[in-house]
Amino acid sequence: MRPKGVVVTPWKIAVICLPIFLVSCDSRQIEVATDAMAPVMKIGDRCEVEPIGDSGINRFDIVLHKIPESENEAALTKGATLAHRVIGMPNEVIEIKANEVFVNGAAIDPEFDVRVSETDLKLDFGPVKLPPESFFLLGDNRPRSLDSRYYENPGVRRENIVGRIGSCTKSDNGQ
Repeated sequence: MRPKGVVVTPWKIAVICLPIFLVSCDSRQIEVATDAMAPVMKIGDRCEVEPIGDSGINRFDIVLHKIPESENEAALTKGATLAHRVIGMPNEVIEIKANEVFVNGAAIDPEFDVRVSETDLKLDFGPVKLPPESFFLLGDNRPRSLDSRYYENPGVRRENIVGRIGSCTKSDNGQ
């Protein structure tokens, strides 16, 4: 029963429901196509991509990003997007020595499983100072990851970060 004097029209319903629809469409799902983030994300897994919003980007977040313009020729697909973990924040100095990552001269202790190899082409990297609004991104499976270590300009700019990886549904393909 509605109060007297209130007329419900399709336009009023649309105005009330549209914001609810837009909020529910704020995330999207991707299918993992590489093993750069194994074992956390494996080929075939489906993951939610959440908008960054006001919470910002934090160290160790897994983000989906566009390959920087300077790297498009090296990428398999022009304009490709990849998932990597945030290791370095704007204005920090990043260095890798024998597969150990240093931020501003201090070794970081990852809270996640990192795969490394003595045959990795980038056992050592840097030091490089990240510009403002740029992030240093690495895959957890370092030997199989095309990440910031390989970019001409290793900092991935904030505008190239599409969103944060949320929950993932594991595939059953055994990868």
